[in-house]
Amino acid sequence: MPLPPSMRNRALLLASLLLTGCGHSDAYVVAGIPQQEGPLAANDPVRLTFDTGKDRFPTLAPDDRTLWFSFQSVERTDGDRCLASMPAAGGTRTEYCLLDFATRNVRDGFDQPTPGPGGRLLYARFTSDIGAFLPDSGSLLLADVASPLTARTLLRLPTNIDGVGFTYIGRIRWLAPDRFIFVGEDMSVRRICGSCAAKDTIYRGSALIDGRLTATGAAFAVIPGSISASDFAISSAGDSLYFSQTDDDPVVPPQRSNRIFVIPVGGGTARIVYTGTPGDTIYSVARIGGRLAVTSKGAINAVDLTAGTLTNLARAGSISGASGFGMVSASSDGCTLLAEFRRAEGFAHTTDLYRLGIGGAPCV
Repeated sequence: MPLPPSMRNRALLLASLLLTGCGHSDAYVVAGIPQQEGPLAANDPVRLTFDTGKDRFPTLAPDDRTLWFSFQSVERTDGDRCLASMPAAGGTRTEYCLLDFATRNVRDGFDQPTPGPGGRLLYARFTSDIGAFLPDSGSLLLADVASPLTARTLLRLPTNIDGVGFTYIGRIRWLAPDRFIFVGEDMSVRRICGSCAAKDTIYRGSALIDGRLTATGAAFAVIPGSISASDFAISSAGDSLYFSQTDDDPVVPPQRSNRIFVIPVGGGTARIVYTGTPGDTIYSVARIGGRLAVTSKGAINAVDLTAGTLTNLARAGSISGASGFGMVSASSDGCTLLAEFRRAEGFAHTTDLYRLGIGGAPCV
């Protein structure tokens, strides 16, 4: 059972007094908050999170035992997005947030938590006025999974690298203990419809950025051939990058392309390896063994680039209240897929995380 508000507030305050860190004395950690009242469903896909807000950016630790993600709870009046970890099979989450009273006039967003080798954790932090559509500032941070909010800054946003400017950090993936790749994106605001006042934040892919840790911070470079990349996956051999793309049309709002490209991990000429049906859009991509998982038009499909075949893994219409899938992420063995599942709520949406088992050899 969830703690009553009075008990929970006391627990949060106590935790905040116990936790110390470099410039983060206003942080707290909460463990053991139930995510559901009963056991996980036995059918597949399996719902992992039950928060009434937005649970996003799922990523498994290298040992596939712990799930990291970002959540935005409706209980938080400041609208902050916090970090969270929980067992990969589901259960309870541990929260890593900033106290409301310490940041009551600022909205903090912790996005894209990505655990890596040696217990390291990369993630992005953004701050803005409450109610603002765009952040005032952002940063890429490096921490340990044991103390995520005690972090050092690797990069500040907005920034320009090799002539490519971006204001937001998208997908992050580790390539080696001292090397990682992320998507640089540009954020903007547009009206949802021509005659209404409702607005939405949109993201345009800028490029894939190669990051290398150094003794004093990190060095960054744009990966040649990756301009307009919106999401990506690393090949099983670690020598190639498969990426989706934002169509670069300055007249209309940016749209996701229906194609997947491949380039060498060090950059090169992009080559098309998959094209969806006309009018189709690819939102996210992840590697599942020798195949790619792509989210497209409310479905998740497995693309076998060798055989040239496509297999449906899940459809939004098969789950009650579905309006589509968002970002997907896979386990290291490619046998488990994590997906953001969206439910429409007017112009907005709520997001939960689901786990899908991937059939076929070598997965059981």
